[in-house]
Formats: sequence, C-alpha cells, structure tokens
Amino acid sequence: MNCVILTRMVGAEVRYTRLGYWMRQAPYGFTSEKVETRNGKRVILKEHPIEGPLLKRIFELRAAGVLHDKEIIDEVNHLGFKTRLHYVRSKYDRTKVISKRGGNPLDKDAMDLLLRNPIYAGVNNEKWTQGQPVRTVFPGLVGIETFNKANRGKIAIIDEGGTLTITSEMAPPHQVNKGIRNAEFPYRKFVGCSKCGQPMYGSSSRGCNGTRYPAYHCDKGHYFRVPKQELEDTIVAFVQRITMPKEQIDLIANLVMTEWQARQQATEDDVAHFDEQIAALELEVEAGMQKIKYLESESVIRFMEKDLLGIEQKIKQLQVERDKKTTRSPINMKQVVERVVYFLENLDKLLLKQIDPVKKAQFFSVFFSRIPRYEELKTGTENGALLTGVSKLFRLADPKLPGLVAPPRLELGTQGSSGLCSTN
Repeated sequence: MNCVILTRMVGAEVRYTRLGYWMRQAPYGFTSEKVETRNGKRVILKEHPIEGPLLKRIFELRAAGVLHDKEIIDEVNHLGFKTRLHYVRSKYDRTKVISKRGGNPLDKDAMDLLLRNPIYAGVNNEKWTQGQPVRTVFPGLVGIETFNKANRGKIAIIDEGGTLTITSEMAPPHQVNKGIRNAEFPYRKFVGCSKCGQPMYGSSSRGCNGTRYPAYHCDKGHYFRVPKQELEDTIVAFVQRITMPKEQIDLIANLVMTEWQARQQATEDDVAHFDEQIAALELEVEAGMQKIKYLESESVIRFMEKDLLGIEQKIKQLQVERDKKTTRSPINMKQVVERVVYFLENLDKLLLKQIDPVKKAQFFSVFFSRIPRYEELKTGTENGALLTGVSKLFRLADPKLPGLVAPPRLELGTQGSSGLCSTN
C-alpha cells in the first residue's frame, strides 16, 4: 500500500515539474511558496528578500565584464553573502542539534555553481524533465540574456521560437586556453594569416648568432611569418584610418550616462543593504545583552561576551564598507562624457596611449566583426572588394572608399578573447 502511495506521489511530482512548478528545496536566492493555480495549489519559487538581491548582483557584475571574478567575490562578500545554514541532528535524539554547516562566504567554486544553474533564468533542467529544458511558471531572478552573458559561453540558454535548448562548452581543465593573453605577443589570435585566415601565433626564433627575432606566424600546412614590429606598425596605421559616425558617438555618450545612473542606483542599494545588516546585528547585540542579565554561569557569560565582541567587530567592518561607498567624491559626468567623446573622435589615441599591450590588443579587436587577415590590414580591401571586416559601428576614413553605413543600433562585437564582452 505504501509503495503504491509513494509511486503516485513521485509520479505527480514529476508531472508537475514538467509543467513548470517546483518540487524540491528552494535553491539559494529563492523561497518556496504555495499558490493557487489552474492545476490546484502548487509550489513556485519567489525571490528571497535577502539572498535574492545578492544572487542578482553576482549575475549583473559577471555579465558586465568589468570586474575580475575575485573582485566580484569580494564585492558580494562585503554585502553580506553567506551560504545557508544546515543543522546536523543526533541520530539518537532528533531534537538535539550536534553541529551546523554553512554560513560560509562566497568563493570561486560556489560562484561557478550558482552561475551555471539555469533555474535563475526561469528554466528548469533536471532528470525529471528528461534532459529537456522547461520554462518555469514563475520568473527567474535574471533574464536569459543576462544569464548567457554572465556564463560567457560556457553554458547558454537558446530560445528558438519557444523551444529551449541548453548548450555547454565546458572544457576539461587541461584543455583551457591559458596563453591567449601574452604581453610579448599581444596580437596573437587577434590577426589572421593572409593565406588561410586562421589566427596567427607568436614566437621568437633564434638566429645563428643567438639573436632572437620575434614574429607572428601561421603553420597550418604552409608557412607565413610577419616580423612583430612590422605587424604592430601596420595595426597602428590601420587604426588611424578608422573613424566613428557622429550619430554613433552620441549613442555611446548616452549609453555611458545610462550606465552611470545604473551604477549610482546599485551603490544606493548597497548602502541600504549595509544599513539593514547593521540594524539586524545591533538588535542581536541588544538581545544578547538582555540574556546575559539572567545568566549565572561564568563560562556561559564568557562565551556570550566573546560572541558579542565578534558581532560588534562585524558591525564596525560593515560601517567602514558603507562609509567607503557614501564618502566617495562625486564624479563630474560632464567631464567624463566629454572625455569619452574626445577619444571616440580620436580612436587612434586610445591605442597609442594604452600602456598595457594586452589591453591594446583587446581594444584593437573591437573594430572587427571577425578576425581580420594581415593582408586586409595592409590593403584595406577584402577579396578585391572595397569593404573590409571592420565592424559596422566604424568606417574607414579613406576618401577613396565609400563610408560604411552605420546601423540604427549599436553593434560592437569582440573577437579572439573569451574575457571580452559585446554590447548590443
């Protein structure tokens, strides 16, 4: 009889899971709630009042592509991120708690697990759905576009006419490309071979007298080699010919202001979150002080005092972090926008004045919708035609070439580096 009831219960849970409801413990950032639906009273997930904003902040910071993972982790931990507490009870007396787990700050492994979970984009993909992603009846914490940007191609949710698919490009650790950002050869994999178009690599060959000759080369069944200085001089000359239409400059200036306003709002939210944490800890200190009045055991009092000192220290740390955000000097956005417009009108100065060679190469890659061949950089033509692989956001300043028509929206794609982002 029990087996029959269990079979019916599990079968119903599987059926409701495929309909988009939730049948398990709520993941971090969510809380479970029963609501009336057309399928009866069912469980859905809603944003957790404390965990939800922290989880969304992780996705937003990772999708923006401005901070490194360690900086994102530090930022979220300062906002009070802690994993959920789980109590371990005695197997002999279930009312007795013998230990607890969790309450840890965010680390790299935990962040990767959270980022890869499609439930935060409102998509459920588990064994009860037979590997087919199902859109949940409740909204996720972030959109699918933000989810894909935050995962940077390692996992992506694709919506094709209502049919969801999840692609994964997780490479084993020994296959991860660790050498693409090389300061000695910053343009490796950013410039293609003139013969085959494949990305060129960089190395230094040793001459008979021991002198090294750095160059970019391709050996895909043929030999093509360009001295390092020659290739980099060609890139500088090419960038000096690129200009940006006035309408695109105005569009980017408006995007800068929009981004600044969004960051201002995020800072205000962070300050409010710090205030909430400080208020909660102050209440905890007050409650602890009230308990001490009724304690008689000296050892228990010492433990309580130690806990209260730890809470007070944490309050001071939170106040320091809050003050850092509130006492920052205000930014003169008018000057910032004027600076942005100046560099957009003089793109070559961004390349020439950049000290970091790796960032210089990443900036160069922004100009193209695909990896350009070296010969195209020299001639400014593509297969004999007058157009090049320059992104539609830009156009060549050569009067002999017709200016490329800029699209009505921003299309800025990057090539050759998984750490870069694209703006649509």
